[in-house]
Amino acid sequence: MSGRGMKKEGDRATEFHVDEQELQALSQRVADRRIEGKDWETIHRYLLLFLKLSRVLQYGRVRMRKIARMLFGKRTEKERKKKDPPDNPPQPQSSAEATPPAPAGKEQDAGLPSVGETESQEAKKGHGRRPASDYQNAETIVCPICENKAGDLCPACGKGRLRQLPAEVVIRFKGNPPITAERYERERLRCDTCGQVYKAELPEKAGDEKYDASAKTSIVMSKYGSGVPFYRLGMQQAQQLIPLPPGTQWELAEEVADSILPGYLELERQAAGSELLFIDDTPVERMTVPGGVGQSPAFKEHDGNVNPPVTRSDDS
Repeated sequence: MSGRGMKKEGDRATEFHVDEQELQALSQRVADRRIEGKDWETIHRYLLLFLKLSRVLQYGRVRMRKIARMLFGKRTEKERKKKDPPDNPPQPQSSAEATPPAPAGKEQDAGLPSVGETESQEAKKGHGRRPASDYQNAETIVCPICENKAGDLCPACGKGRLRQLPAEVVIRFKGNPPITAERYERERLRCDTCGQVYKAELPEKAGDEKYDASAKTSIVMSKYGSGVPFYRLGMQQAQQLIPLPPGTQWELAEEVADSILPGYLELERQAAGSELLFIDDTPVERMTVPGGVGQSPAFKEHDGNVNPPVTRSDDS
């Protein structure tokens, strides 16, 4: 067996955790100034544990879960389900705080949470923040470390080697207009003899169309998906110095509609030849008024009274 493995087994053998009952008894004996012979070994172990904890806090970031595991050991499923023994119930601090037990016929006070409710509340996880994996459409920018790489010596201590860790994800939000624009300035040269003009080539991402398909889709989703009127979107674009008039928005939305029109007509043709259609037949109760639209036959046959009765009808 290697020396490293023997060292790990030795650490496990000398592993020491806090025992609350033992620590309380030791504290009481120290207060009474009657330390026994075996107490010196216990005090020595607690001092070593305190020294180990202070080194961990001094030389790096550590989570509270790891500190609790160092102090009290790793909890198992049996320890989590363990309850207080019935022969050792918790005692009140003073007689004034003690309350008589409730009668057997009375139910538990509704204002106080039960033990099951308290455990369920403690078992809830989450901190109300979204994980970084939810921002799938965010632009990912990799920030490399230029000075060091994995395997190099540590610049701080000069002894250890640097190991690769998972990247730390940081989210930054920036505001943009709903429709953004890019302005390309093409350099031009002109011959002073023949007048030939030479222009710089546009990058590939510029495309051939002035309005990209993504811009047209954003306009349609803002109008018909979120209910933003064209004039309101035009005002916002003008305030953010990227003007997009309502008339232009309508023309772009019409282009999107024309592109999906063949699919719509095909669906309409398929629906016309179908044998069974499912429709919403939820009844709606409406009031019929004499002389109004949708007048019921009862009003058509009315004898002409000045105040005819108003009837109800269920329309599908």
